[in-house]
Amino acid sequence: MRHLLAVVVLVSGVTHAAAQPGDKPEAAKLFEEGRKLLADGKPDEACAKFEASLLKDPRAVGTLLNLGLCNERSGKVASALKLFREAYDRASEANLKEPRDAAQEHIATLTAQVPTVTLVVAGPPAPETKLLIDDAIVPLDTGRAAPKELPVDPGRHEVVMTAPGRLPYQSTFTIDVAGHVDLNLPVLEMPKEKVVETSSRKTYGKVALWSGVGLVVAASAVAGYAWYSYDKLFDDGDCDANHVCNAHGVEVADRAQTLGNVATVVGGIGVAASITGAILVFTAPRAEQRIIPTGSNREVGFAITGRF
Repeated sequence: MRHLLAVVVLVSGVTHAAAQPGDKPEAAKLFEEGRKLLADGKPDEACAKFEASLLKDPRAVGTLLNLGLCNERSGKVASALKLFREAYDRASEANLKEPRDAAQEHIATLTAQVPTVTLVVAGPPAPETKLLIDDAIVPLDTGRAAPKELPVDPGRHEVVMTAPGRLPYQSTFTIDVAGHVDLNLPVLEMPKEKVVETSSRKTYGKVALWSGVGLVVAASAVAGYAWYSYDKLFDDGDCDANHVCNAHGVEVADRAQTLGNVATVVGGIGVAASITGAILVFTAPRAEQRIIPTGSNREVGFAITGRF
């Protein structure tokens, strides 16, 4: 632990010296904030500060070392090892002995802790196949069935593999410190076409059929109400057994007759529409549409082809 704290203090001067004049104040400020967060036991927040500082001064060896250190403390040993190796190379180029030695010591410690995953593909990948592990694109050699072993951070990882015209593949794996996983990747399958029957004539037929049914139901309700109104005139004494009615009875009887006529016309239209619709539905020609699953790195959908 004392050595790690010494690294933090040591690289401060290196970072300041390497910063560009225009970004030096902001890079130094972010660097110091990262050091404080790291000392307070907040490695994830410290990493965010060091990354922001590195954007201001990409060649800062000290910032790389501290970024590697906060990743190491967060348990991201593969990410930390990559950063320490980059810091070692830059320190060697600049002939900076102490940062180089500090990076080398961490490299020696972390190398045995980094988990690895071997990609095992069932066959040669389809052209333009893309493989993503989390948010990182992993190159696939179309001429080999088993790409090289890859270092990854411990924990759970998302896997997505896609290719044009093929069904996408998604999976996950979990790996421990110093662990190893063989990740078996299938050859992406061609989509299976699903044929569905559709026709504009059939659609119109269904509309006519159900509209006709609705008209028949409505006409029946109107006719029922008209009959009820007329029949009630005799119960109330507005009309006698000889169908002789008083003034109110005559008015109600005329209205009931009008409603009955309307119901007859509407019902007739409804029956005709239902019959026409049924004929269109059952005699409609078969028109094929092909529904083909499609996919990309982040989405899965369907393409529809055929005659409409």
